[in-house]
Amino acid sequence: IPISWPSAPTAIGTTSDGVVDSKESNQIAHPTASTAKLITVLTVLKKKPLKPNEQGPTVVMDREDTNNYNRYYSEGGSTIAIQDGQQISEHQLIEGTLVVSSNNYADSLAIWAFGSLENYRKAAQEYVESIGAKHTTVGGDASGFLPTTVSTAHDLVLIGIEAAKQPIIKEVMTKKSVDLPILGVKDSTNWLLGTNGFIGGKTGNTDQAGGVFVGIADKKISRGKNITIVTAVQGSETVNQAMSETEDLLTFVSPLFKEETIFKKGDKIGTIKTEWGEATDIIAEKSLRSIVWNGEKDEVSFKMNIKSSIPKKGSQVGFIEYKNNRVALITAQNISVPSWQWKLTHLW
Repeated sequence: IPISWPSAPTAIGTTSDGVVDSKESNQIAHPTASTAKLITVLTVLKKKPLKPNEQGPTVVMDREDTNNYNRYYSEGGSTIAIQDGQQISEHQLIEGTLVVSSNNYADSLAIWAFGSLENYRKAAQEYVESIGAKHTTVGGDASGFLPTTVSTAHDLVLIGIEAAKQPIIKEVMTKKSVDLPILGVKDSTNWLLGTNGFIGGKTGNTDQAGGVFVGIADKKISRGKNITIVTAVQGSETVNQAMSETEDLLTFVSPLFKEETIFKKGDKIGTIKTEWGEATDIIAEKSLRSIVWNGEKDEVSFKMNIKSSIPKKGSQVGFIEYKNNRVALITAQNISVPSWQWKLTHLW
């Protein structure tokens, strides 16, 4: 089915299958704006891991942190006020970075974890390359305020998938508001939370990037089958437009994810033939169903491992694999041993 794409570069994926479709005809990287903060938090958590609801180490704000706050404030960036010597937990810095989208919190988090923004940049670049985001370049800040952090919609989906897999990030992103020192209670920049299955995501908006949105939603596909869909819309006129187009896109594509039977129990997969003319079918030991995107089934692979030269009925002789699922292949019939006449004529 042809996809009703937003006007801007867009990609779709799931946490189980990676990127499944993309509007982009080529991979040209553009500024990410504040969606870069997903990279920041993922990179920091790799070095300074946290469990959900765990506050983690205390971070003491110093002159560099206040200077960064003053600079962002004077340039019109998103900020949260801080004081020299103020103590903030790692969890609170993550909340301010992802929920409120504070530029100075993002930089403070990165500098605390890596000692400098340059050290952070190197670690973050290694991280995005390790997850396959090959068209992403991490720039000179941790916030995405500068246009030097660039990516593609395809890569932003990969980054969003990693964020959705992190329990601490998932816990923070679901919050519609947070209560932080000095700031008090502040609502999330993601106004889609709690609607149409949206459980998280990250907004972004600068003059160079336009409106950018990475959306994360849990959707029920069939009875007992849920998937987490990740979308990225990059370069809309405004962030509100990117979010509205994402909402429309999710409504359109959700029915295109369907659970289908890949193969049934007893389906014939192949045949084993012996030198003396005996044969047996190879069949699937059990059925396998999987989520399929827009009718496009992945390739099925086979691995044979015949341990006996004369396998009996029901003997396991290999595996059939689809995505990350594996089902045993077994023999459907017994194979008779060769006759003595055949053996006499095949001594050499």
